[in-house]
Amino acid sequence: MRLTVVPQGKQLGWNFIEFAGAATISDESGNRISGNIISIDEVRYANLSSKFGQLTMGFNGVYGQWAFEENGGAVMVPYSVSPQAELYLAGGYEKRLLIDNGTTMFTPPGGFGINQETPENVAKRETLEETGVHINNLIKVGEATPNRAFWIKQSEGNWPLTFFACKVEWSALAEKDGQKYLPVTEGAIAELDKLSKLVFLPAIGAINNTNDGIAIAAFAKTLAAFEIGLIR
Repeated sequence: MRLTVVPQGKQLGWNFIEFAGAATISDESGNRISGNIISIDEVRYANLSSKFGQLTMGFNGVYGQWAFEENGGAVMVPYSVSPQAELYLAGGYEKRLLIDNGTTMFTPPGGFGINQETPENVAKRETLEETGVHINNLIKVGEATPNRAFWIKQSEGNWPLTFFACKVEWSALAEKDGQKYLPVTEGAIAELDKLSKLVFLPAIGAINNTNDGIAIAAFAKTLAAFEIGLIR
């Protein structure tokens, strides 16, 4: 579904408290008027579009809300299996500007789709951009919505997020200070949209090492795929 204009007698329930910018509007005679925005007295529908998707304020058939329709994001979880058949999941630390004024969070590579990319292409591109690593052997391990109340999933479309896993052979990992990592990513530091070196942790340890909800879901889907034999 998509949000529509809030009908008369219903309330959006969201108000513009602060804003800045300019606008072109029309008066009752249809004359166009340009100028600075002074106030917005009533909002019945609003839509913001970007290369990542559309943010809409409107009516869902029951009440007013805002909602985001994402252009198909993806997350890619590197994994490895120890000689003792224990699953290890990888992530790096990434700076996030909206979390505690720029703290780092442990997460696998991933991001938004752009220009109708397939989820597979999103996973490959984001992994290359964030880690410098080219990947090909992707296995789809699940799908999800970041937030069931505010993210739109069309019946004919992909879920907002698709999770993939990519196997790294145990013999390809290095160890330093008791920590397994991917040598090709050594020296990388946490930045905005750039991960520090990819560190491999036991699956439960990886899940417990982050407060990023999307990372938790990606790790959990990968662990579930391993438990049912989808990945080995």
